[in-house]
Formats: sequence, C-alpha cells, structure tokens
Amino acid sequence: MNSSIDAISDESLSRLVFESQETERSIKAPPPDVFERVRQFIVLYRDLAAKPLGAGLLYQRGREEEGQFQPLERKLVVGRLSKSGYNPAGCDLPCDDPRLSRHHFEIELVDSFFVLRDLQSRNGTYLNQQSERVTEVILKEGDIISAGSRAFIFLSDDARLRPGMG
Repeated sequence: MNSSIDAISDESLSRLVFESQETERSIKAPPPDVFERVRQFIVLYRDLAAKPLGAGLLYQRGREEEGQFQPLERKLVVGRLSKSGYNPAGCDLPCDDPRLSRHHFEIELVDSFFVLRDLQSRNGTYLNQQSERVTEVILKEGDIISAGSRAFIFLSDDARLRPGMG
C-alpha cells in the first residue's frame, strides 16, 4: 500500500477497523490441548517399530504398552466385541475396555473422506477432547478420537504430514 494513513477517509478507516474486528472474532483459537495432542502423537509415532504408510489409527492397547497402528481401508469397526469364527459380527479392532460398547464406533471411507460414526454407544465417542458427543464427522490428520478410556489418533494417507517423512 503506497498511500499514507492520512490519505484514508474516516469512513474507509472505520470500515477497515470493523472488518478487522469481525475477522478476528471469526478466527478460532487452537484448542487448549493442542500441545498435549502433539506430544501424545509424537510419543506413539516414535515408538512404532515400522512407520505406517496409508490411513489408519494410532493407539495403545494398554497404558504402558507401545503404540500400535491399525490400517484403514474401506471400513473399520472398533469396540469391545472380538471377531471370531463363532462371532463373525465382532469388531475389526477389539479393545478390552469395559467403558467401550460392543460396537462403539466405525470409520468408513466415503467419497475419498474418512467418516467417523458413533454406533449409538453407551458412553459416546468424542473428537479432540471436545465436550460434545460425535454422531458423524469427517476426520482430519491428527484428530484424536476418544472412546471409553482409550484414545485413537487418526492418520490420513498423506505421509508428508508426519514427522520425519516427506
């Protein structure tokens, strides 16, 4: 901008200040837990024996266990109920957690987006430590899914976003 501030009319300056205030109000601050989310991701990702390629969930089976990676393809159901020959309707990723429902949530690939859906779970599914239960939402890289007493970190198939890759 070449003109000095003195050359701007009072009306134009007022409009500029008003628009700036409106823009400032519309920008959402990052969640207060953003640093904890990044720390949790780095710890789990660092401890993986083989760095994953493709979309999936990063999680821990138990509090003291190292990170695990569950690849995502078309659909993944997470809950307490194990899949077996006797129980083919069990979960693709079973977790021994009494706070999880038998079928707690699913992630499905829909039109190139991974969609998280709560399966009418008893204790709800939450995203990024928000207080509102999720019914259905499109996932983004690094989203943290809370279900029962567990946390799952969503990794998209864009490896360029991961530490030390790309």
